Amino acid sequence: MDGDRSASLLGQPAYLTVYALATDRRYVYAATSSGLYYAATGAAPTWSALSSTSSSTPITSLVYDAASNRLFAATAQPDGGATPGVWVSTASTASAAPSALWQFSAVGGVPAGVGVAGMTVVPAAYVPATYAPAGTPVLVAAVGNNLYASPVSAASTSLSFALADGGGTFASASSTLTAVTFSADLAQLYVCSIGSVWVSGNPLDPALAAWATVAVPGNQFQCNTLSAIDAGSPGVSPQVLLGTDQGTYAIGVNDSAFFATGATGPSAWTNAFAVAATGSALTPTVFAGTGFGVAGAGAPPLVPGATWTASNGPASVATGGANARLNNARVVDTAWLGTTVYVSANAPGTNSQYQEVFASSDGGANWTATGLAAIGPGLSVSALAADTAHRVLYAATSYGLYAYTVGSGWTVVADATFANLQMASLATGSTALMVGTDSGVYTVTLSDVPAAAVANFSGLATTTVTALLVSGGNVYAGGYDNGSQLGYAYVAAESSAVSAAATWSAFGNGSTGLHTITSLAWSAGGLLAGTDGGLATYATPSSIWISANSSPNAAQQISDPALNRVTSLYSDGVSIYAATSSNGIFVSPVGSTFSWTPYNGAGATALPALNVLSIRGSGALLYAGTGAGLAISNALTGGSSGPVPPTPAPPSGSSGGGAFDPLSDVLLIGAIAGLAWLRRRTR
Repeated sequence: MDGDRSASLLGQPAYLTVYALATDRRYVYAATSSGLYYAATGAAPTWSALSSTSSSTPITSLVYDAASNRLFAATAQPDGGATPGVWVSTASTASAAPSALWQFSAVGGVPAGVGVAGMTVVPAAYVPATYAPAGTPVLVAAVGNNLYASPVSAASTSLSFALADGGGTFASASSTLTAVTFSADLAQLYVCSIGSVWVSGNPLDPALAAWATVAVPGNQFQCNTLSAIDAGSPGVSPQVLLGTDQGTYAIGVNDSAFFATGATGPSAWTNAFAVAATGSALTPTVFAGTGFGVAGAGAPPLVPGATWTASNGPASVATGGANARLNNARVVDTAWLGTTVYVSANAPGTNSQYQEVFASSDGGANWTATGLAAIGPGLSVSALAADTAHRVLYAATSYGLYAYTVGSGWTVVADATFANLQMASLATGSTALMVGTDSGVYTVTLSDVPAAAVANFSGLATTTVTALLVSGGNVYAGGYDNGSQLGYAYVAAESSAVSAAATWSAFGNGSTGLHTITSLAWSAGGLLAGTDGGLATYATPSSIWISANSSPNAAQQISDPALNRVTSLYSDGVSIYAATSSNGIFVSPVGSTFSWTPYNGAGATALPALNVLSIRGSGALLYAGTGAGLAISNALTGGSSGPVPPTPAPPSGSSGGGAFDPLSDVLLIGAIAGLAWLRRRTR
């Protein structure tokens, strides 16, 4: 795995093929080519042998049921010609040291030459009373070309299977099933059938059992595993993972098709035969079973389906009408003071009423002009930044640097310094406002009397600074050299940048070429830079700049047919969002390599326009300034969608680049049970 998701082989089964994994949040269980193992979850678990079943072929499926506290095991190959079935642990897995003994239950009515391709548990709340007693979960098994289900009891290890697809969808299609999972949050059962994915409501309830295929992008794939991840902690969105020989895909609440995700195995190119995740919200661990043992890594991010809400004022205000409606405005930047959100807007034409900064205290339902337009005709705003400690909003304008305080309005800041400079970027540090200009970086000490502030030159006199990022005690500046026109990034300690003895050094080895840096975000020990003409590029402090858009799969690349321009970046520490000038927004897991997925939504929940000028985050919400107003998505840490007031503490400011604001909680992923390599061999 890349970057901070680097993996290491763990413990005893390090060089054994791992066919399946399961977890009960305290232990991870591995089915390998040399038997069954278990280990307490942790950074470097120690594996111990688990009592083996009586199967003469390797176990290739494992499922844990929390309600009955049972572990279920099965094999995709027929066990010496016997009737296919499932082993149930007779010893409780809640014991301090698991020592599961096993009881076998056959799946009746199935030929002897068929194995169990996959299993999942349907929780009791989703089981119709006509099928099983109240409070009883059900184990569903994919066997041959059909589904079978049995009630599960904590008091008994016996299983009694019955056909679970009364409509005979798979039998009539002669489809060999390869994996199955149930998502409680999505209330759907997903089934792999060779190179297809089928979805239905709970098949145990005939009223919901209507199977349909679900689209998966890319070429024909081989399904290895299906895994449900239900919401269980802050930041976790309900998803279903599809593991294939061509990568990992996911589908969420509002999605009509699967989308590509980052790697879940030890690298982007490793086929992970089985995956499981466990750990607390602060210390999650993903375990990936491969042909070379079990690898452990930090939990990979999963991106929920894009759902955007236009937040441009009341619909009763006619388009092009009063300032209360923003859908005619190009929203250039966004900032927050308390629960009030501010946007800078530039009109697409000569409509001067939108050359303004607007404020909304109700999450975008209503907007009020702040009066910046009164400064002068032809006003334009290139960037906003907020000093939350002193409740001051700063705007870089074509008339200079201005500051806004509620009740006092706008006032010019250090007019003599900025009168003849062009400002392109702003970022708020701990003690000073960083201002990127066409002649380097200047700083303004933060205070509650901005009109009295004095601007200090911080260096980079021959550089036009178009992007600023304050992160981890450092200031990062990106732009282009005024002589060569080549793009460069620089770094200085924040304590140095605000003093007369500022010390800047080049970040990365060399330039980004004839591509101006428009935005910056921190990712896995390096900088991701959005550029004008070269999309996105990446470097560590001493490496050369390389493309951050190099996935061999074109469907996992950023595209911007108009200008090849990434206009803005934002990272929440788990995912990075990249806005483009003509093709909307793309998202990738944080790392040193990137797998991009469109994040534009569809239909009524789509972005209002694909020309995106800025993306910013606050709390759970991602804000997109577009050519047709502002849109909001609950993409970052879960929570309610739609226009709600932002949290009082926005992330560190930046201008062309999104600020780095690590999540306080790391994603906790629900247990995932995988399908094995052996299963693919026996198709």
